[in-house]
Amino acid sequence: MLAPNDKKFTINGTDTDQIYVLNFNRARIREKLDPGNFELTLAQLSGSIGADTSNAEHTGSNVKLAGNGTFIQIIDDSSLTSGGSVSEGGLVYNLISGSIDEGTVIYNSTSPVYYGLLYPQHGVAILNGEQLNKTYANGGVNFNSVTGSGVQGENAVKLFTSLSSSNDLTPVGTNGGIQARSSEQVKSTYYFVRVKNAEYNYSNNPSFVTGSLGELYFNTFINDPQVYITTVGLYNQRRELLATAKLSQPLLKNYTREALIKVKLDF
Repeated sequence: MLAPNDKKFTINGTDTDQIYVLNFNRARIREKLDPGNFELTLAQLSGSIGADTSNAEHTGSNVKLAGNGTFIQIIDDSSLTSGGSVSEGGLVYNLISGSIDEGTVIYNSTSPVYYGLLYPQHGVAILNGEQLNKTYANGGVNFNSVTGSGVQGENAVKLFTSLSSSNDLTPVGTNGGIQARSSEQVKSTYYFVRVKNAEYNYSNNPSFVTGSLGELYFNTFINDPQVYITTVGLYNQRRELLATAKLSQPLLKNYTREALIKVKLDF
């Protein structure tokens, strides 16, 4: 998602050395995440690390909530910049402080807190670890990300704990955790197929004829054939079959009946 010579994600004009990544399953987001309908709620973690400056005191199974019921909410800024910005990874939006529970609300819209980047076409959210490490008063949630190579930090557990615990902290009628929905653009083309009364009154179905000479099964079909249309084929100029459309029910066709069939092609 970065340009070939770009080594770091730039969030609000500043390169970051620590990131947390949320990667959504492609099968679940279809074409892309829907900007404007994305929200993360993170519960505040315990910031008490005592004298252990390696941040190892609250890592792995020791990660716990602050216990004071505080949380932050993060949304994308598509309501401010509807088109987003174009990057190496396609469209990208900033992740800022706000909520979508009662319509899009940006906290301190003139100077919001920037938490990361959202790449909706890839289904990827990049969170700034340095911002999440800050205290709650400064817009963070006390992640205290472990950066020392001698400590098994299990920083991902902090993000999981903060996300999964946030739903219990939000007020009644609002949701915590992750709120998101997929977006898919479906294009439709309509083809109108006219079947005139003198056309398509006979069938190649083996049940239509009998005997080695291919005689009509019913003598009444000689002057008054009765067939049913079930499928419409779409061909190119080289008469190559490109697509088939099935009718909702068989359509009776004979010399006294014409038909106009509307075919809808979604792609």
